[in-house]
Amino acid sequence: GLTKDLEKLTKSLLKTSRAIKSHKWNTFQELKTLLIQESQLMIQLVMVMGFDLALRNQYFVKRGKS
Repeated sequence: GLTKDLEKLTKSLLKTSRAIKSHKWNTFQELKTLLIQESQLMIQLVMVMGFDLALRNQYFVKRGKS
């Protein structure tokens, strides 16, 4: 489900960030690729979290009305 997706995205993002910070790249092209990958993962993470929150909000809104 969504929680598994969030976990997978978070792990990928942390791995990518670590690779950037620990200089696991040899050329600026590699660094550029890692930075783009990091940005894309951040965007995906925010989108998945937003979707997850929207679903939860629906659940709580419906519960509050009863």
